[in-house]
Amino acid sequence: KGLNYFLTEVAIGPKGHLKAVAEIIKPDIAIVTMVGIEHYSWYRSREAVAAAKGYLVESINSGGVAILNADDDQVMSMASRTNQRIVTFGRTKEADYRVIATNIVHPEGLKVDIEWNTGSASLQTRFIGEQFWLSTVAAFVAAKELEIPLDVIKEQMESFSGVRGRCELF
Repeated sequence: KGLNYFLTEVAIGPKGHLKAVAEIIKPDIAIVTMVGIEHYSWYRSREAVAAAKGYLVESINSGGVAILNADDDQVMSMASRTNQRIVTFGRTKEADYRVIATNIVHPEGLKVDIEWNTGSASLQTRFIGEQFWLSTVAAFVAAKELEIPLDVIKEQMESFSGVRGRCELF
């Protein structure tokens, strides 16, 4: 289509940080993969982390979409914070994009099988850890929602070798 995309990972910082960032970037698509306790020193609970991450969902532009991990109750609680479309992914059968299987084969890497209402796909990645299914599927869903052809998505996922220093084998 000749469209250009800008993708960024938005870090959560001290209280108020993510709200300010979300108001600046005003995303068309917001992806929330998980709410953990890695930010405990600032927030003291998963609920407080979810409240802060929810600002990203609140700031979605009109006509945009929130892509949410259906397996995480705190992520799903963010759905009520926007009037924009919600698309879910995860292992649960209620997800719009359902992970059917994950498998690690050395040296090929992580393979993820996904199905959705109108199709299915097997994604081969170079990632060597099963935990990467979450970000792989989130990226896949975003690409599908942007109507990028399946063969292009698969080709890009198969060839992506990770960011230097992250997601790569040493």
